[in-house]
Amino acid sequence: MNILVCNVPQAPCPPDQQGLLTFTQAEDFAALGLTPEALVAAYAFGAGSVVLWWFLGYCISLAIKLVSKA
Repeated sequence: MNILVCNVPQAPCPPDQQGLLTFTQAEDFAALGLTPEALVAAYAFGAGSVVLWWFLGYCISLAIKLVSKA
């Protein structure tokens, strides 16, 4: 199984910068650009957005309850 990758961070990828990796080469996350810092940033963004939307929903429900009591 081969995986098509782009060697430069550009969209769309230029044809001369495309390459094929085998599955065993693709298991090397550092070679694919997945560094620990990138994974921590992605996790923090995901967890932060979940907490943000939970808090926003909580505040809205609290405001609705306060308005209905008035």
